[in-house]
Amino acid sequence: DASVRIADLDRSDIDIAIRLGDGKWPGVRAELLLAQEVFPVCAPVIADKLKSIEDLASTCAITDERAMISWESWFEAAGVKPVTFLKGA
Repeated sequence: DASVRIADLDRSDIDIAIRLGDGKWPGVRAELLLAQEVFPVCAPVIADKLKSIEDLASTCAITDERAMISWESWFEAAGVKPVTFLKGA
């Protein structure tokens, strides 16, 4: 069965579980199944106006507050200073 709950392998009859994350879970042996690449995308008309990462501050961004990867962590991984997006209506 698929679930968003973390399987307790010690207290169930489950032998294996697939998790999404960095693989640093205490007491768990983890094997990378698939590398994840996350990057922003936009319409070509918007991309044409962007000359630098900082120009993203003049745009609105779709965000998911429950996402494992936030914009802040994306900026950090990209090695650039985070920007604050415009707020949508």
